[in-house]
Amino acid sequence: MKIKEVEQRVGITRANIRYYEEEGLLNPVRNRENNYREYSEEDVKNLERIKVLRALGIPISDVKMLNAGALSLDEVMEKRLERISEEEKNLREIEKVCRTIRQLDISFEEVDEQILGEEKDIWEEQFEKIWKEDITKEILTLGQLNKNLTWMLVWGYFMNAVSALLLGDFFLRYEGMSWSKRIAVVKSNPGEILNRQTLFFDQWKWLILAVIVCLICYIGMYFTANVKALTVFFHLEALVLTPFIAGISLAVRSVFSTEKVKNQTISGMHLAIFWLAMMLYVLLIFLLSGKKQEFFSKARYVLGMAFVYAIILTVLAGILSDLWIPAAVMSFIFTIYIGLSWFHVIGDAPKSGGSRYYAIVSATKMMNIAGAAFTMQGKSRGTTILR
Repeated sequence: MKIKEVEQRVGITRANIRYYEEEGLLNPVRNRENNYREYSEEDVKNLERIKVLRALGIPISDVKMLNAGALSLDEVMEKRLERISEEEKNLREIEKVCRTIRQLDISFEEVDEQILGEEKDIWEEQFEKIWKEDITKEILTLGQLNKNLTWMLVWGYFMNAVSALLLGDFFLRYEGMSWSKRIAVVKSNPGEILNRQTLFFDQWKWLILAVIVCLICYIGMYFTANVKALTVFFHLEALVLTPFIAGISLAVRSVFSTEKVKNQTISGMHLAIFWLAMMLYVLLIFLLSGKKQEFFSKARYVLGMAFVYAIILTVLAGILSDLWIPAAVMSFIFTIYIGLSWFHVIGDAPKSGGSRYYAIVSATKMMNIAGAAFTMQGKSRGTTILR
């Protein structure tokens, strides 16, 4: 059955179903004809179990251990009862402070930490809980979700613009040597190793290194729901985009060593300008979606904007720098990828909006272009120009 039917049967939102799937609690199969997820009766039963256990306050970590057979239900219930005793103690302390505020008729202006009393351990635990909830569980409207995505993506591309400006020429350095020539150079000039991209930093190394980092981050997302860890993944993915693009450029030049390709040389400055252009593209999507609420209702609107913006970038780069081919390839790939990824993030979000956690996870996935194939699985057939 499709995810919409599962939502109706179990009473759990699509965003939550996807979250439980990412946590390894569900294993839907892929329909070979359309590549959509197909949920089984066992998946529905698992969701019903999760629903009951979460209603009892069982944390996801314990649900995962139950699902894996690492804990018994009796052990989980024992842990929960111990936790309930602690919660009752905390609630009694909270009740005490609330009654004190009423009895003393304390005004809003008079509220300060001294009112909480001396039970510091209880309040520190309470603070830790509410800070996390305020960040990850606040429900955002679709407009707020778009705003969160926008600023995260803008920040990610800004970091790339800075890294391209400072290190772009180093990443893009091309010696034009084969492996045998490079080995000969290193052996005959050992003192110049630091002045060259030697064996370890060969043309293909940046691309391979960037892909490995992105895939590690993408896999890591499935093993944690910690916001701090996801934020680290986001920054790592952002920082490797410049060497990722540089690696592709160097790989193309090393394979297609024609005069025409050699003349299509991009620099760190070119990359920095490209990332600034992507920042502007993200901001334009945000502004347009704010003025036209139906913008994300059809994939053709998103694709249309991506094509127009990519053509403009290609023409400008071609006229100003004679970089027609690199500009066309990079512009079309990134504008279409960003647009369609954003389109599906909005499509998968609950009608009421998503949480900050959903926004952070979505932005982290969008920044990971090496994981694009995995992110878009099950969505390619449903996204067409006519949709």
